[in-house]
Amino acid sequence: MEENFKVSTTIFQKKHFMILLLLIVILGTFLRFHELSEESIWVDEAFTYDYIQMDLSELVETLRVEVHPIGFYLLHHYWNGILGFSEMALRFLPFIFGSLSIIVLFFLVRQLYDRRVALLSTLFFSLSYTFVMYSQEAKMYAQFILFFLLSILFFVRFLQKAKFNSNLIGLTLFNILMLHTHFLSFVVIFLEIVIYYFFYLLKKGQKIDLFKALFKKNAKYDLSKFNLFLVILFLSYVPWLQIFYTQIQHLVFYQFPLKFNEKLGLDGFYYFFILAILIMFAGLYYLYYLTKNKSSLQKLQGLFGKFKLKNSYFVLIFLGWIVVNLIFHQHFFNNLFYIRYLLFIFPLAYVFFAKRLLKLKKVSMIILLIVYLIASSFILFQYYEIDGKEQWREAAEYIEQDAGVNDILLFHRSGHPWWAFNYYYSGNLEQVRMDMDEDIWMLQKAEGHEHAYLILSHNYRTKELFKEEMDERYKLINTLELNGIKLYKYEVG
Repeated sequence: MEENFKVSTTIFQKKHFMILLLLIVILGTFLRFHELSEESIWVDEAFTYDYIQMDLSELVETLRVEVHPIGFYLLHHYWNGILGFSEMALRFLPFIFGSLSIIVLFFLVRQLYDRRVALLSTLFFSLSYTFVMYSQEAKMYAQFILFFLLSILFFVRFLQKAKFNSNLIGLTLFNILMLHTHFLSFVVIFLEIVIYYFFYLLKKGQKIDLFKALFKKNAKYDLSKFNLFLVILFLSYVPWLQIFYTQIQHLVFYQFPLKFNEKLGLDGFYYFFILAILIMFAGLYYLYYLTKNKSSLQKLQGLFGKFKLKNSYFVLIFLGWIVVNLIFHQHFFNNLFYIRYLLFIFPLAYVFFAKRLLKLKKVSMIILLIVYLIASSFILFQYYEIDGKEQWREAAEYIEQDAGVNDILLFHRSGHPWWAFNYYYSGNLEQVRMDMDEDIWMLQKAEGHEHAYLILSHNYRTKELFKEEMDERYKLINTLELNGIKLYKYEVG
């Protein structure tokens, strides 16, 4: 009788737990779908729109001087070829990927820890305005995060049960899909290789199972199967290698130095690049050294053993994280390069917060969770109220309503901003596209028109050069500042 009572209580608790998980998944899915098409597309979404309309041969040639693989664009090429190119259609697949990631994160954390840590981590991920935002954007980041989480899930399962073919297949499949989605996959795969070989050599050389020490789970290492995974992964990339070579050249010799200068205001990319390579090799050598030198490893273990994060310090860190998000949340609503390039680290932070919160006293944990939920509700409300993306829909509407038949549009910069504007613009005014500062001579094309509209966006390098030149030539009669865009109306004729 007592045994039956225990069994029924366990079932009841599991049922309660599954209801909580279902509610979190539904809430996260709703947040990712809510107002999915409300904001206008911005420049990065505009070149998604442009790329997926190309035929495949043209797309491949275009990507030679791009930074991304073909996986995201190939999938959207067929998806949007069927469903069209509305904001909803462009963003629907990222919404699906972002929603599925909630479930995958739960199973990943459950594989490493208990279900309480998994549930709380999933709650943080579900309510994260960062992941809500990237699930509502026609870019590859939501797709990358889904494949990243699946890659790590099967990597962990492979570590625990290397003989299971399903784990090897899953590890291979999702790393291939991730690799063809975003170039940051190289970082993830590199870390998987380093971790696996380090754990393997440590177990073989010093009989230390670091995976078991960290996660209280048994590990079974099979180097031949892991090497097979690497071979298949490489072979899957062979058709793209030639294009990848041209992409690397474009990245290292043009795009990265340019972005480094534009975003940070520094002209020292190559010094930073060489330093990063040296640090990487030094780190790899040190890890290999630890697998051979037991005394050094013991000293390192002793050093980490002395470092214990007190609960009071953790509470300050957690509250500090909430405060930073509250103060800077509007800034983070924009698509920031230092956020999207570190996006795959955020779920690890959520797991850390969940694990440590559950170590606190119950009253402290509940109070902190209430504070977090209140702060998250406020931030999410602000997210839906404030436009974070560039307002190209509003810019096109303004021109259509204000411009006359003898006016002209002057664009700087000419690439993606021009695509974003013309996604919405249905008029037929003459448009002049300028990109570099040497294109300033093209301003003279305004002659003979009644009004000229100078449209500036992403003008990091030229700053106000084009506006200052227009101010000298013509009379400024109106200015409109939108999110990420400035429009200046000049009287010419």
